[in-house]
Amino acid sequence: MPDTVDTLRLARRAFALPSYSLGAVARHRGLDAGLPQDMRPHRAAYDATVTARLFVDLATTLAPGDMTRDALLSAGAPARSSQQSTPARDSDQTLFDPFHPLTTP
Repeated sequence: MPDTVDTLRLARRAFALPSYSLGAVARHRGLDAGLPQDMRPHRAAYDATVTARLFVDLATTLAPGDMTRDALLSAGAPARSSQQSTPARDSDQTLFDPFHPLTTP
C-alpha cells in the first residue's frame, strides 16, 4: 500500500495563511502559474497538477536538501487510528536522493 501525505497538513505547518484551500495556497505560492487557460480549479487536471506542485514546493520549503522521507511522511501523515501500524522505513533515505529513490514497502 503506498504512503499517503496530507498536503493540507503540511501547508498548515509551512505557511501562515487565512485560508488553506487549494486555490488560496496555489495563489500564495504561485503554483498555478503557466497552466493552460483551459485548466480550471475544481477540475481533475488542475487540482492534480497544483497538488503535485504543492507537494514538491512543501517538500523543498520545509527542509530544503535534508528532509528525510520519514520526516516528510511523519509531518504530512493523515491522522491514523491507534490500531493502525506504520511499517518501518529507512530513516537515512532523503526525499530527492537519486541514489536512493523513494519506494514503498
